[in-house]
Amino acid sequence: EFSIGADFRDADGSVAEQFRNLGSGFTRLREAGGEQEFVGIFSTARLRLSDNTSLTGSLRLDEVEDLNGFRDEWNTETDTQIRNDAIPNQSESFFSNNITLYHDFSDSLRGMIRQSSGFRAPTLNELYRPFRVKNDIIESNSGLAAEEHIAWEAGLRYSPDDTWSLNFNLFHYSLDNMIANAVLSKESGFNPLCGFVPGGGSCGQRRNIAESSVEGVEIDWQSRLSDTVSVRAQAVYAASDIQEAAGLPALTGNEFPHASPFKANVTFDWRPSDSVTVWSSFRYQSTEYEDLGNERELDKIFQVDGGVRYAMSGQHAVSLHVENLFDEEFETGVSTAGLVSISAPRTVWLSWDFSR
Repeated sequence: EFSIGADFRDADGSVAEQFRNLGSGFTRLREAGGEQEFVGIFSTARLRLSDNTSLTGSLRLDEVEDLNGFRDEWNTETDTQIRNDAIPNQSESFFSNNITLYHDFSDSLRGMIRQSSGFRAPTLNELYRPFRVKNDIIESNSGLAAEEHIAWEAGLRYSPDDTWSLNFNLFHYSLDNMIANAVLSKESGFNPLCGFVPGGGSCGQRRNIAESSVEGVEIDWQSRLSDTVSVRAQAVYAASDIQEAAGLPALTGNEFPHASPFKANVTFDWRPSDSVTVWSSFRYQSTEYEDLGNERELDKIFQVDGGVRYAMSGQHAVSLHVENLFDEEFETGVSTAGLVSISAPRTVWLSWDFSR
């Protein structure tokens, strides 16, 4: 089997926003944005090497162009323009691949080895739009390079019958130029990059991290316990590590922000009748860091969700969904000043589905 194709994608956007409020109203206006064009060609192939072995592969070549980038700012108190950046156009080409070898050791056991590579171009927001969360300011960076990665995976799938299966995968990802929010200063007052930094805040910028990696293991078990009850358990351990950060040596050895190393989820489905489905989900997430410097830690999470769906006919169904069943408070963010953001409280949805 063989196929070939091409695709094109264009994205453009801009923002107009007020900023810099020192207590008597906003005194600055910012307009910023740009355009991105993606042109790609790709091919895929599948080869049957033997009765038990097959090889699938894909190759891809992309051209990415950043066009018409700009950033203008005005002092609205004096009605004068204080910034007028015309950002040069730039383009870059990327080669990606995905090669996977499958081998059936028996009717119930399949092995897999995969090598892949890819990229992620910086978004328009990352290139052109700064932002502020509480008193922490992150500047954009029009000079960002694209993220690139090389990955290796190996796994086994065991399914002795149609009642249960077990997947076990090992993985390693090497990343070049990962884009991250790097804190550069915690001093309040005027900063040449971020402007005015409030007390307890920080000034940072989106930066490329030269070398980093993620490696770990993933397990996925699915079972039909009876004609009406099924369960699925998933667990992932993924250890992240910054190996080199040009100009930011203190980051070496740190974990990625918002990248909990261990996550697990167990879901139960019960179908007492053809028209009724009851489900519950138990989710655990270990502690993780809020920031690239690994200075602010977010607590672990254990959340229970659930719901029921009643199909009144082939076209109508009513669903009740409860998230955060026990109304727990989970930390979702911590600012430099120590201000904590928390998750949504218990949330209940009632929905009606109609299809024809």
